[in-house]
Amino acid sequence: MVLSPVVLAVTVNSAYAQSSDRSQPTLLSSDTLSGTGTYQQEQIHFYRFLAGPGELVVTLDVDAGSTNGNGVVPSVSLQDVDGGTQFADLDAYATPGNPGHTVKRVNFSKATPVIMLVNLPGGTTGNYTYRMKLNGAFRPIADQTSSQGTAPVQIRAGEKAVVRFQLSNGVVQEIDLSKVQGITVNH
Repeated sequence: MVLSPVVLAVTVNSAYAQSSDRSQPTLLSSDTLSGTGTYQQEQIHFYRFLAGPGELVVTLDVDAGSTNGNGVVPSVSLQDVDGGTQFADLDAYATPGNPGHTVKRVNFSKATPVIMLVNLPGGTTGNYTYRMKLNGAFRPIADQTSSQGTAPVQIRAGEKAVVRFQLSNGVVQEIDLSKVQGITVNH
């Protein structure tokens, strides 16, 4: 068998990628998240970032729109990477015409890896929007792409490697290539 190198150059200008797998959370490189909770479909997303040292301020804003019946209550949980320690929980209740707003402050004595679980319940009669802002002791995951947005990498078959994608909204996603069966690039 001949092992030939594969050269990979990745440019990502994709829609929002969010992980629903706690063991592979989306890496945050931006201090702001926003999106849409969908009608009658719960969504749970996992993100990873560093917090501390110092005070992390988490702000959650929710707009239920004008057609969302009894309202919605998205929630956020900040946990250690093992899920054994809960740093903070917050939620924001919103009804049509009455947006929800919650602020939570958490102190970290040192730089700490954090898993953030975002639970978006299904809207009762329509979609809703949310926006989350991380201020203070938020430390984004470093951007490791070049200024052109590409990262040429040479990979030999059988080698372990991780490809890191940074999306236009600042979210970073990693893919363990040892788990990839094939790659197709459409352009």
